[in-house]
Amino acid sequence: MLTRYCRTFSAPEHADKTILFSTKTASVLLVPTSLVNGSALDALSEQERATLADHGVLIESAEAERREMLTFLDDLVALDKVFKPTIVLNRDCNLACTYCFEGTRKGKHYLSDRTAEHLLSFVRDHGIPDGDEVNVTFYGGEPLLSLARMVSLAEGIGELAASA
Repeated sequence: MLTRYCRTFSAPEHADKTILFSTKTASVLLVPTSLVNGSALDALSEQERATLADHGVLIESAEAERREMLTFLDDLVALDKVFKPTIVLNRDCNLACTYCFEGTRKGKHYLSDRTAEHLLSFVRDHGIPDGDEVNVTFYGGEPLLSLARMVSLAEGIGELAASA
């Protein structure tokens, strides 16, 4: 069967041909239109089937493809060796920047001690994979209004990363 990642396009210069494009592999193939309609798929030789599969347009089954894509995504996640939490420290701001997009969401809302403790507990319980780089982003209205909290969380996460 053709993959769900295969897109078909007419080939104006070739009335009996169709262009196949694999969004998964970026392969482009010119094939008989009968192949796209499904009637010719069963009649393909093993070599033709292998060629179409190598180019990412022919699959065994939708379930096999689904498993392949899930594995692919897991593999991508495993390659990411950076622990990247974004921590919202507050919604307050002492500036009046003309480009600010926070609008009415600003306010005297600050990350509580309890939430900060929960964050560190979560990181401790779920861990920072051994060898991962740590890249913490502090966000807020104006994060520097919570400088003590920022330093405390950075030190806590740093200690957890060092013990990983």
